[in-house]
Amino acid sequence: MPIGVLAIVATVVECGLHDWSSGVLECKGNTFTTDEWSSVYKKHVKSLNTMKKVRPDMFAAWTRKLYMDCLETTKAYAALGESEDDEIQDEEMADYGDLDLGKFLHSDAISESS
Repeated sequence: MPIGVLAIVATVVECGLHDWSSGVLECKGNTFTTDEWSSVYKKHVKSLNTMKKVRPDMFAAWTRKLYMDCLETTKAYAALGESEDDEIQDEEMADYGDLDLGKFLHSDAISESS
């Protein structure tokens, strides 16, 4: 998988996560522009190039795994077909029962929910 692809995806994810930095969605008005995000993209390119230089064998294996994981996920999703049930329902948005989030909760958030 090309380094540029990995770097742009990492940059897009970082941009999206920026609005969730407090743990709650707070639209900060960040737009995905060259002026705002090119330095972050370049940082990711530099890091990925370093990873590739230091351990080219592991980097190649890692990028193959990323590719295969993405491919399998895409195939699995495509096999489901499209239906009206593809949208997440309000009840599903509030259900975190299948996730172990305890170590990620702030102590004040735990006391508020008790």
